[in-house]
Amino acid sequence: DSLVVENRRQRVWLSAKPESPSGRGRSRESCQPVAKDRMALTPQLGNDSTNVTIADPLENLPPLPTPDYATQNLERVRGTTLVLSLITIFVACTTALVQVAALESWYTWLCCGLIWSEALLAFVCLCEVQLGDPGEIKRTKNTCLPVPEEIARVLRGEAPPLLGNLDGVDGRVYCVRCHLWRPDDVDVHHCRTCQRCVVHFDHHCGVLGRCIAGKGMKGNYKYFITLIACGHLGFLTFAAASAATLFRRWGWEALLIGICVAVVVLCCGVSLCMLAIERLVFKGILGPWLQRRARGRAAEQPGQGALGNAASGGKGASQRSASA
Repeated sequence: DSLVVENRRQRVWLSAKPESPSGRGRSRESCQPVAKDRMALTPQLGNDSTNVTIADPLENLPPLPTPDYATQNLERVRGTTLVLSLITIFVACTTALVQVAALESWYTWLCCGLIWSEALLAFVCLCEVQLGDPGEIKRTKNTCLPVPEEIARVLRGEAPPLLGNLDGVDGRVYCVRCHLWRPDDVDVHHCRTCQRCVVHFDHHCGVLGRCIAGKGMKGNYKYFITLIACGHLGFLTFAAASAATLFRRWGWEALLIGICVAVVVLCCGVSLCMLAIERLVFKGILGPWLQRRARGRAAEQPGQGALGNAASGGKGASQRSASA
């Protein structure tokens, strides 16, 4: 019995014995070989892969491309101001009309309830479009690994930057700007303004400054469509309140005249808005300003990340040579 107790004590002492500097006290797991390249992008495991600890390869990837914040902020301010202005105008005018005309109580409550509900829904959709995730692909181990050998050689400085995306053997596509694999079963597009790969991409809204994407309950496409629908419903509610007011105070003749005047004013307003936007964007201030800013950014930062974003750099150089 004393021998058994002594053997147990010895085993406990051996298991609690610290590692010696010479490495004799190290366990078998700590002595397994760990082999990796300098960037930890294509790790070569040792004999026992379960006991190998490798640095996170995501930390060695270059940062994501920088979005065009100047264009984004300009579009967001313009779109938010437009939506809030329309909400204020429709709510104020509809409420004032039904109060001035002294319509029946049920019609007054109906118009006011509709316009306020539409305004609240439009505001919620605006916040979701501006603050929600349109469907950007995030960097994870599933989306970034394995890093293609061509990309690893570029990141190590052994090869020039690549100009196009890479096709994988499994049908996926590797984005050389975001440094991640795109899913092969969905439609993915890289937005030039937001500089992100977006799933189920529809378009980049130049009014709200956000990528509009999504399918079903995912993304912000449903909020964008609802926001546009609220604008049309708000206009119809305002038109119904205006028609009731004209008919109540001046009869059918005033109602018909009001409808004709509204149609003419609406057509003229749409034409003037289209002309102003065309002049402002393409031939006015914003067009040349955005072109100069793009050339300046291409000259200062000819690349994004380790890949150099050579496509944008080459485009900026060609534009500079063409302008010269």
